Amino acid sequence: MLGCGYGVGAAKLMAYLWAVARVRVTLEEAKVLVDAYRARYRMIPLLWKRAEAALGAMSNQTAFALDTRRLMYTDEHGICLPNGLHVRYPQLRRSPDGWTYESKNVRTKVYGGKVVENYTQAIARIVIGEQMLAIAKRYRPVLTVHDSVAIVVPEQDAADAKLFVETIMSTAPKWAPGLPVACEAKVGKTYGG
Repeated sequence: MLGCGYGVGAAKLMAYLWAVARVRVTLEEAKVLVDAYRARYRMIPLLWKRAEAALGAMSNQTAFALDTRRLMYTDEHGICLPNGLHVRYPQLRRSPDGWTYESKNVRTKVYGGKVVENYTQAIARIVIGEQMLAIAKRYRPVLTVHDSVAIVVPEQDAADAKLFVETIMSTAPKWAPGLPVACEAKVGKTYGG
């Protein structure tokens, strides 16, 4: 699902399914899966096209809103995120094979689906960062992994802490009302248990 959301094609899906899950599918079967995803989630390919247009706007150093509320837009630095930071593509160029940018002295391919992946991860980091600040007003975060936050509290405070964390992490940021966020919290004596 995640890969399809970021534009994975049939050949990459076929290779991924084998490498990660040891599931063999033919190229034709992988294409059916990709096509089914794109048919079911018709707005996602439109989002990739919008992100591809943003690459053109960045290359021309013109303003372009990626969303209707203008939470993210292009400017002379890249894609401006809701917190003012940017997703950047240094030395962005269009070649016959598509868009590339400079990353660690290597030309790196970028396309609409990859841009969507980049800014989705950046926004997720902004959201969890704000959540951690809110949690820190009551409990000290000791670890974060992707979209998880761990806190350490006395055992007698565990139920209240769990409810507090679930409430904070299930509340959309003020700048993105309606953003679907949710939380499943667990209590354990160790991070894994």
